[in-house]
Amino acid sequence: MKKEVLTVLSDSILLRRFINGDQGAFDMLFKRYHRASFQYCFKFIRDKPMSEELAMDVLFRIWKNREKLPENIEFSFYLRRALKNAVYNHFRSKLAETVHIDNIPEEKLLSSSTVDGNILDAEMIRIYEETINHLSPQKQLVFRMSREENLTYAQISEKLGISINVVEKYMVSALAICRRQLAEKLVSVLVILSLNLFF
Repeated sequence: MKKEVLTVLSDSILLRRFINGDQGAFDMLFKRYHRASFQYCFKFIRDKPMSEELAMDVLFRIWKNREKLPENIEFSFYLRRALKNAVYNHFRSKLAETVHIDNIPEEKLLSSSTVDGNILDAEMIRIYEETINHLSPQKQLVFRMSREENLTYAQISEKLGISINVVEKYMVSALAICRRQLAEKLVSVLVILSLNLFF
């Protein structure tokens, strides 16, 4: 069948054809959704090469796993879900690698505008406070003295009457907890924000 005829076919018909191995049908779906898929990824990632890579990877995996797809699904819905998962996994991986709270000034931590600025700012403040408040009282005190009052370990040691080694131990533990929880919670926020922002 000629390509110009394929352009008038519905997604559901093209889906059935490409599930059965029709490369032309998949090419038409690719043309219909590639740009929107890229724009969706870029809306959150703000990195064109990475957004293109994610969009291409999702579409390629759909083609590769075509025989496992049920014929009665709505292609745009299936693609939407696959893209959300790809963005989620990207941020989960990225945050796990890069969230180092000991290297981030508090003012920067609380003023990020990565996605949907005002909403994310408010959520980050809430998440930051919630995470710190869940630390043990002693770890929370040491953490706040270090990060919010900018005291050195020696100064904290003197004020609290504990050794510098103990201060360091508390900070190492607090930072590990904060990194893990901030990464998990921020990913959830980003995914929730994505629910109303597709196509």
